[in-house]
Amino acid sequence: SFKAANPGCELADFVRWHSPRDWTEHSEGEDKEKSGAGGGLSARMKAPGNMWQDLWSQARAVPAHRQKRLFDETREAEKVLQFITNLGPGEVAQLVLPTILQAAHLRILSSEENLECLDYLHDLHSELMGLITSLSKLQCPPEIRHYRGNILLHDFAKRETLSWQVLESIAKAELHISRFMSLRKKFVYDLSVAENEEQEDALSEMERFVHSLCQEGAEVKVPGAARGPAGRLIQAIFRESNQDTDPRPAGLPSTPRTRQFVLRCLAGRPLPSSRPTPQRLYARFAPHEFRLNGVYTLDRQYL
Repeated sequence: SFKAANPGCELADFVRWHSPRDWTEHSEGEDKEKSGAGGGLSARMKAPGNMWQDLWSQARAVPAHRQKRLFDETREAEKVLQFITNLGPGEVAQLVLPTILQAAHLRILSSEENLECLDYLHDLHSELMGLITSLSKLQCPPEIRHYRGNILLHDFAKRETLSWQVLESIAKAELHISRFMSLRKKFVYDLSVAENEEQEDALSEMERFVHSLCQEGAEVKVPGAARGPAGRLIQAIFRESNQDTDPRPAGLPSTPRTRQFVLRCLAGRPLPSSRPTPQRLYARFAPHEFRLNGVYTLDRQYL
């Protein structure tokens, strides 16, 4: 392109523009006819067999817009699309892991049960937000590999550690919420042991009792001892746990009313030589109902 833009130019003109250190300016005692009007090439450029001279003699005067592009953005974009198309579910999850963890935390925050037990989960949510923020700031996408080979960099190890900490905190928050829902189901929604006149008082008392049970590291007093609503419910729970000696008046169901099965496996589809991909089958058996739901994945790398 330099030859096309400057007709009649020589290697000295290109070197003076591209590599000024290889251009020697004219001195007072030097012959101008030998060194040129403004100077000449350095000794390195004048050496026999210099690569610059060979390339200059072989280069053709072709404008830049007619030359083959060194970077073809269309081809590179097609490579990106092909890379994304061939990603498996696990690889996609690795690429957007901070986003997935943040969405999981948002789902917990937006649940009604979380709002009711937010008083003793506030510190856990603050810790979760700090971990997810630190994880999203790491510049270590999983598809980047070290040029020296299989070398685990510091950011990769930190990303893995933070991800496990976030998962453990999310599991802890879900455990707290599940425990709160279970206790509330047992103590708040089942007040059949309470008398009619004490239903309203028992409800508020049970709410306080359930919240106190969810607090960690604190002893809980049962209001009214064994004669109060909470005490009588606890006794009923212990009686129902041993149906052989103290059977429930209505009796226990002989067979389960609804049965559900989830089958998971890794299998290559659509060809036997395809990569193993996750497959899932769900079955539900209930009175007057039989349902099968399947979720299947294909290996599209060689389709």
